[in-house]
Amino acid sequence: MAAGDENIGQYVEDFDFGIGLGVGYDLVIGTGVTSIEVRYVYGFADVFKSNAPNPAATGDLANRALQISVGWYVPAF
Repeated sequence: MAAGDENIGQYVEDFDFGIGLGVGYDLVIGTGVTSIEVRYVYGFADVFKSNAPNPAATGDLANRALQISVGWYVPAF
């Protein structure tokens, strides 16, 4: 390990819970379908445990994600 590197695994929570919401749209083009989706995931739990060092930097972090996906497929039936 380089100087200053530290394993923070002991300070990270093992479990998170949240909710995900999203919308999608399928657009038929020729024989295939283009699929467009947007999702937002909101995690409720803090990422770090209360004993994590430097609580000013780690105290209020939670999982949040904006997901955008574009795909193309050919229906099987």
